[in-house]
Amino acid sequence: MAIASPFTPDFRALPWQQLTSYDGPISVADIPRFFKLGRNLQECFIQLMRRSSNQTPPSDLTEMPDHSTLTSLHLSTGLMHRLSPHLLPKFPNLRQLFMHNELRYNEFRVTTANPVQTLIPFFAMSGARLEELTFGMATDADTIRACLTHTPELKVLQIDRVANDALLKFLSFPPEDEVPLVPKLEVLRFSGNMDFCLKNVIDIIRARWAQSEDEIQHKQLKSVAILPWNKHTLDPQAKKDLLAFNKQGFTVSIRSLDRSAFKSCMPLSCRLP
Repeated sequence: MAIASPFTPDFRALPWQQLTSYDGPISVADIPRFFKLGRNLQECFIQLMRRSSNQTPPSDLTEMPDHSTLTSLHLSTGLMHRLSPHLLPKFPNLRQLFMHNELRYNEFRVTTANPVQTLIPFFAMSGARLEELTFGMATDADTIRACLTHTPELKVLQIDRVANDALLKFLSFPPEDEVPLVPKLEVLRFSGNMDFCLKNVIDIIRARWAQSEDEIQHKQLKSVAILPWNKHTLDPQAKKDLLAFNKQGFTVSIRSLDRSAFKSCMPLSCRLP
């Protein structure tokens, strides 16, 4: 059973045994209880209640049991800004994760506070089987890199509004004696702000694209998409160089970001192309 509502849930009325999909607002204080009761949830789209910004999360929680059925999770409206690991269970079978600060889409976003205590522990607990990630949390490149070290099975990665040259250099393959980030990555997308040099995208393609049978086992990147704002101007020569990969068998797509498609994107029912 799927439930989508703009109102906070009535915990007494929800059909917990039948509930497999939920889309709606939840207060920070109710999150532990929500996942304890919703043991059969497979897909969850959580929006933080706009009026709960000053609400104090519970501090006397015991360790939560693993939530093994959830495979798709969407966290928005700054929820991770105030979450600490003890508020969420471990999601050992999580495959899709969509997380971003949903303020005005192209304006200033809340910077994630204490990422070492919020984002990184979350990925350490629940990132092991993640296959698809959209990351739009305002934090530094080192934090994003630390999160990605916990996602060895990741195949699709979209960096939304927070990509920069430092992060792109992390995504290029390191020297042979170091373990690369997201070694199984097949699809890479950059959307929103283009605060990086397109040459670094070219370097990623050259590093991760298998051009011989011998490289297929450890180089699996197949496509890159650049999705800038409508008014954003890309360097003409770099754009030409990127699109030239299409003639060599590698897929590069460059087009303006569809904001409405992005904001309405549900973890399982809708995908960005």
